[in-house]
Amino acid sequence: LEAAKATFVDRFVHSLPNGYDTIVDDEGANISAGEKQLITIARAFLANPALLILDEPTSGLDPLMEAVFQEEIAAEKERGRSVLLSSHILSEVEALADRVSIIREGAVVQTGTLGELQAQIRATVSATLQRPPPATRIFAASFRAPTAMVTDSTAGMATGIEAR
Repeated sequence: LEAAKATFVDRFVHSLPNGYDTIVDDEGANISAGEKQLITIARAFLANPALLILDEPTSGLDPLMEAVFQEEIAAEKERGRSVLLSSHILSEVEALADRVSIIREGAVVQTGTLGELQAQIRATVSATLQRPPPATRIFAASFRAPTAMVTDSTAGMATGIEAR
């Protein structure tokens, strides 16, 4: 119980219908996917490993529990614990990561701070139009993202898009 209170586990348990007296059946059918995810994360925290490895840890969590999770990761980092997590959610990476590695086809292709990696990104967007756009609809855009897609849903003019 003391270990649970030392982490976010205690806060999570109190969110369950019967707190610490909640009975979870063998299949976990009586709890949500997010609650199952939190139980898995809680077990990892309670094991007190030197390196905490989390794969898509906020998958299935509601926004409130996601915020609690992020607070706990920050607290763990302050305690000196190393945390390795995988995520496709940019806001999660921004909030939690000191260093970021981009993995493609199983290999690390870039590593750095998020700011360093974002500064390296250049995107060129080309669109093939069926007809010239009306003069009032001409616009210029600059994208700083790994890929970009441009559409004009009101006129349906973009037929081919290429991002480099």
